[in-house]
Amino acid sequence: TNSVVVATTLTSNPFADGGIWLGGDNMHRAAAQLFLDDSRAALNASFTTAALKIGAPKFTVPAEFVLVGHSLGGGFAPGVGGYY
Repeated sequence: TNSVVVATTLTSNPFADGGIWLGGDNMHRAAAQLFLDDSRAALNASFTTAALKIGAPKFTVPAEFVLVGHSLGGGFAPGVGGYY
């Protein structure tokens, strides 16, 4: 399906420093910024590093994408979308 699945390791602690937790507005804004960068440099670098670790070819983040989540991640996706 030409899909990419990403599993994050973000904290679910609402008392995390700076409000940087999976359900926090600061995290939503920060994640959206990764996609708002026209070159998507940080995302492409991260995906390329991950791909190389498993012996896959270099990967470029597609222009069109869908964010989905389950449970608290289900709130993360629209939270990020609100800043996109």
